[in-house]
Amino acid sequence: MRKSNPHVKILRCLCSLSLALILALSSSVFPQTAHAQTVEELEEKYNKLEKQLKENEKKLSDNAEDRVEQKDKIASLESQINDLNEQIDILDAKIAVLNSDIQGLNDNILALDAEIEDVNAQITATRIEINMAETNISQTYKKYMERMKLSYMMGQSSRLELLIGADSLSDILTRQQFLQNAAKYDNELIKSIEEDIDSLNEMNVSLDAAMDRVTQKKAEVEKEKKELQAKQASVQSTESDLTAKKYTADAKRGDAVAMLKTLDKESEEYKRMNEQLAAEKIKVSAEIDALIAAQGSSEGDEMPVETKNDGSLIWPLPYPNCYISAYYGQYPSGGEHHGVDICVSGGTEGKNIVAAQSGRAMTVGYGHWSMGNYIILDHGNGLFTAYYHCSQILISEGQTVKQGQVIAKAGQTGNTTGPHLHFEVRKNQNGTVVRQNPLNYVSMP
Repeated sequence: MRKSNPHVKILRCLCSLSLALILALSSSVFPQTAHAQTVEELEEKYNKLEKQLKENEKKLSDNAEDRVEQKDKIASLESQINDLNEQIDILDAKIAVLNSDIQGLNDNILALDAEIEDVNAQITATRIEINMAETNISQTYKKYMERMKLSYMMGQSSRLELLIGADSLSDILTRQQFLQNAAKYDNELIKSIEEDIDSLNEMNVSLDAAMDRVTQKKAEVEKEKKELQAKQASVQSTESDLTAKKYTADAKRGDAVAMLKTLDKESEEYKRMNEQLAAEKIKVSAEIDALIAAQGSSEGDEMPVETKNDGSLIWPLPYPNCYISAYYGQYPSGGEHHGVDICVSGGTEGKNIVAAQSGRAMTVGYGHWSMGNYIILDHGNGLFTAYYHCSQILISEGQTVKQGQVIAKAGQTGNTTGPHLHFEVRKNQNGTVVRQNPLNYVSMP
């Protein structure tokens, strides 16, 4: 019996293997990512806090003109700030969960697309083999039909004449063997055609199954892509909610700062609110560190030629009659202090603030509840200076400045007890931001 085409067998195995792989993927192509909290759980907590916020807002509104109930106002305001902070954390967590799901979906879709592409390549190769097999069958059939035609034309009498015309017994046997071989060859042609047809049918069945599975998986991919788009839209919506909540939280902290100034410094309410705001300042400082680490220069980095400098700093308030109202390390009243507070004798409001060194305005902010109007300059090589509580900002974000250039006016915006410049120096040491004592870099004139 004639053996089947080995290429056909190999392709048949490949098709079977690819189909098995696709079938194995059908039940677990998109595994669910496990999270400590689901989006639904986070949304439930968020909505509960939203209800509390509205209740406290109503209390504040009802007591707006009632001086006797100031303690209740403070308690409601503190509760709102805490709830807003928790909502912000929840929204951050929700975005993290959604982004994790999105990443998982993207990974699975890419993997499945690669699998589909591989199977499609095998389908293409199988089709080529099918065409070759069909051509081979056609040629073999044509050859067989030509022999049948010849045999018919010869007829039975011709076969007898061939034997009778033999000169000897040996010649008869030789001619008889020839006829037997011819018949055997004809039978082998028939068997070859049958085997090739069987192989062709098997390849067509495998091909159809593979194409069906690919079509099914493509439909599943499209379904997952729609879910992916929905999650991406949810991320955008949540990011908008997050931005709005941050603005609301900043406004409430501003209200707390204003209320703090009306309280007796010895009262429990003052101490408690002051502690809360101090904790908020630590969070603000950490956010600045993250911004510097992500977007600022690091040790070894240099600024462009137009802002290149030797790293030395000059005093940021260019007046001879300056004094320091709060030194680096700790406020006189207690609490961490990451810079120096500089005042000018005779009045600080509206005085010029100059760039301590050439650099680039990495960020410029307005009306922050704690920092007020502020500027953070990147001087290259991981060196940064910050200027808080400005009454006016005279430069824009991204602008390059020269050492000694007037960049702002001193004031008392944000959380202050009076006009002054809060001046900071920070170093970015390969992603780790370290606060520095400014007096190690500058000296008062």
